Amino acid sequence: MKPEKKIFLLSIAGGLALWVFDALLDFFYYYRGAGLLDLLILKVPAHEVYIRLVILSLFAGFGLLAGAQIRQLRLAREALRESEQTLSITLHSIGDAVLATDIQGRVTFMNPVAEQLTGWPAHEAKGRPIGEVFHIVNQYSRERVENPVNKVLESGAVVGLANHTVLVSRDGREYIIADSGAPIRTPQGEVRGVVLVFRDDTERHLAREDARQFQHRFRELYEASRDGYAMVDLNGVIIECNRAFELLTGYSYKELKAKHFNDITPAKWHAAEQTIIDEQVMARGYSDIYKKEYLRKDGSVIPIELQTYLYRNPDGEPAGLWALVRDITEKNKAEQTRKQYENLVQSSPMGMFMYNLLEDGRLVLEGANPAADRILGINCAERIGKTIEEAFPPLAETEVPRRYIEAAAHGTPWFFEQVDYDDGTVAGAFEVHAFQTRPGSMAVSFMDITDRKRAEKQLEDNEHRYRNMFERTSSGVVVYEAVGEAEDFIIREFNSAAERIEQIGREALLGRRVTEVFPGVREFGIFDVFQRVWRTGEPEHFPLGFYKDDRMAGWRENYIYKLPSGEVVAVYDDVTARKQAEEALRAERDLLAHITETSPVGIVLVDKTGTVTFANSFAEKHFGLTRAQIEGRAYNDPQWEIEAVEGGPFPEDQLPFALVKSGREPVFDIQHAIALPDGRRLALSINATPLFDDAGQFNGMVASIEDITARKENELALAQYRDRLEALVDERTAELRDTQQKLIAAERLAVLGQFAGNVSHEIRNPLGVISTSAYYLKRRLQDQDEKIHKHIAQIGRQVDNCTRIIKSMLDLTRMEAPRKTAVPLSECLDAATASAGAPPRHIKVALDLPAEPVILHADPEQMRIAFKNLIKNAFQAMEPDANGTLTIAALAATDDSGAPCARITVSDTGHGVPEQMRDKVFQPLFTSRATGIGFGLSITQMIIERHGGAITLENSAGPGASFLIRLPLAREEDSHDK
Repeated sequence: MKPEKKIFLLSIAGGLALWVFDALLDFFYYYRGAGLLDLLILKVPAHEVYIRLVILSLFAGFGLLAGAQIRQLRLAREALRESEQTLSITLHSIGDAVLATDIQGRVTFMNPVAEQLTGWPAHEAKGRPIGEVFHIVNQYSRERVENPVNKVLESGAVVGLANHTVLVSRDGREYIIADSGAPIRTPQGEVRGVVLVFRDDTERHLAREDARQFQHRFRELYEASRDGYAMVDLNGVIIECNRAFELLTGYSYKELKAKHFNDITPAKWHAAEQTIIDEQVMARGYSDIYKKEYLRKDGSVIPIELQTYLYRNPDGEPAGLWALVRDITEKNKAEQTRKQYENLVQSSPMGMFMYNLLEDGRLVLEGANPAADRILGINCAERIGKTIEEAFPPLAETEVPRRYIEAAAHGTPWFFEQVDYDDGTVAGAFEVHAFQTRPGSMAVSFMDITDRKRAEKQLEDNEHRYRNMFERTSSGVVVYEAVGEAEDFIIREFNSAAERIEQIGREALLGRRVTEVFPGVREFGIFDVFQRVWRTGEPEHFPLGFYKDDRMAGWRENYIYKLPSGEVVAVYDDVTARKQAEEALRAERDLLAHITETSPVGIVLVDKTGTVTFANSFAEKHFGLTRAQIEGRAYNDPQWEIEAVEGGPFPEDQLPFALVKSGREPVFDIQHAIALPDGRRLALSINATPLFDDAGQFNGMVASIEDITARKENELALAQYRDRLEALVDERTAELRDTQQKLIAAERLAVLGQFAGNVSHEIRNPLGVISTSAYYLKRRLQDQDEKIHKHIAQIGRQVDNCTRIIKSMLDLTRMEAPRKTAVPLSECLDAATASAGAPPRHIKVALDLPAEPVILHADPEQMRIAFKNLIKNAFQAMEPDANGTLTIAALAATDDSGAPCARITVSDTGHGVPEQMRDKVFQPLFTSRATGIGFGLSITQMIIERHGGAITLENSAGPGASFLIRLPLAREEDSHDK
């Protein structure tokens, strides 16, 4: 019992003791002729009642007040204990290093990240001076930096490290760090130590250096973005926007700067958007992505989606709002199609495993979420209860079990990425985070990052490929940066081909002006093209021309375009000799022939009669036919039988040749299948382009043929997977519905428990008074009319009935956990039959038990109550004027999981249960009888389910009702206590 409740009950007991003491004083000194019972309860003088009630109220009030104080103290201690535990877990789990010192600057605490960065284990560092453990120097001068702990102890204020601070670890490793130190104060405000929070800022520092070098490109990205950016002040007036925002609204930059954002927003959105700004942006600094509309300058309305962020000034004060805006006109058109698939995608992006560390040191899998099944492609439920080595044998020889055990036992978090390669490509990758959930337990979250790693690898390969392309392309490539308003251009990049063409090294050119390096550039005419391209952004082809200066001369052909960064690129070739041009043309023709022959798709030429005149090597290889077997035959030759991809004939007027001949336009992705002589069946996608002679007459077609057999098979597999996913969603929905019903039932039972407690407390006392009064009246009116005695007896029976109702409610809501032992089923049934009372004469009880005893693993007393309720329910269901039979049958069987159990059937021949009431028979307070209270079957169900069993109302073949009970059988190790 809780202390506050004990105090309250003791206070009430004290008040009642004074009540009795006052009654005794009145009995012995003031009212000697009166009875003691009268002075206690029945005939207490009015002034005595007032005094006693005042005293009892004072004691009750004291009990309530003292109990409330004790409860607050207990809750505060529990909250403090929980807060300390949470703080400890948080400090050990956060990603930043945390280090604390005392007032002398000696280390008192280090979290795992601080241990890793300093190289000092916490138990060795504790008590050492901060300067010995936290050794910091200037990144460039290498001189020792004043420790921030000393600054905090001197000033009593929060301080941070200067830039370019390096932490030298115990093992000599160095980290560029960012930190802050803050004083630890007592409740009275006195400094008792310092907490230092720092992190490895090496990568971020390098990133800042890179960002500083390319900062000027960001403005170009801002202006070149397809999404609109706009900023408003706190009054809602637009103060900044990019070119995309101007195009989106139709207003110029100057026109927008004079407007409030509501001026370009339809009035119906004003209130909702203001609510978003107040409740999301101002509260947490950003909003969710939301949708609205804009009023364009021409009066049209366009739908947009945007996300708004709070902009703060350098002092951290709100200074305005900025928003990322996107035109979703096209997106809305596809929204309806997208929504059809949203309901099918019900999976978490991260898998999760839960483990528990047993006392013997084994780490056992406790659970897994549905995403784990999806990501790993296994049924994790089959592995629950196994050790990590048993559940996942490939991990047994790795460091994973040891790391997981450290996380569960010591709270040491572990983050790692596992990447598997196959022939240099990413075959699979996971991002894994293991962390402690509570002492002795841990969780592992993981995400399939295969696509991300493949993208990173692809990006790295592309960057390498493009750099090689830049350096190895045969054309000269020069990148120029404009000076001022393009009065000149500075050379920023110069590839190897340009070095070869100009016969000069790039070191002699980079950073110099083009008019200085190539003094004849203005006379050549290309300088004007540079300026024009820089201003308009439109690429231009500078035709073949002869360039000459004091250093060099030659024919050049240039192509000039502008980068998004504002730089101008010139790609050019040296075409000094026409022979070189002819050789280049011949090389291009050879290259085209080579591409055709090595193309990964089939290429065929068909003349105007429909005869194949050319087929490349891929067509020969893929179709399994020689070029001689292909060329000279009609495109629809019977040797390759054409049919629809899904099977059946394919319309001849829909073949590519018929379409391009009649439409005189290219056709794309015409899909049909062909059956080859060797028995293979291929699905094909054909792109065809018509060919015309000089007179514009149809002269045939060129077609590219792609084998899409695998793609079609994948589409079929995807459709099958979608069907399986829909079935899984339906299954999960049913499980959620069942869980929801169980939660509702549990909530109702909790409310009923609270109600039963209140009823028991509030009704039992007046029932006691009524019972005592009835007893007193019975004694005093012994010689009165028999009718009076009949009513007094009626009062007693109703009091007993109320007491029985209260007891049933308390049994349902406060029944103790079963004390299980090995007990024969026959003993439980005998005890239940005896406590149910003798059956009416017209009812016959038949027991059908197996010869071999059925031994249950159960609480004998609770089993007696459960079976007694079923037996009494059967007696009451069989009408008194008819012959009835109660049959109890049992046999040993197995449950759905294959475990041994007892299968018990209790059947009667009564009036049965109507179909509309079958779902309600186990609900508390539900009864079909005028005199019942509806707790019997509810209590029976609760007892059986607490024993790990189940009870159901079966469909009876004849009259009456039949209940089927399944209960676990006792095992050999269960004690048999009779």
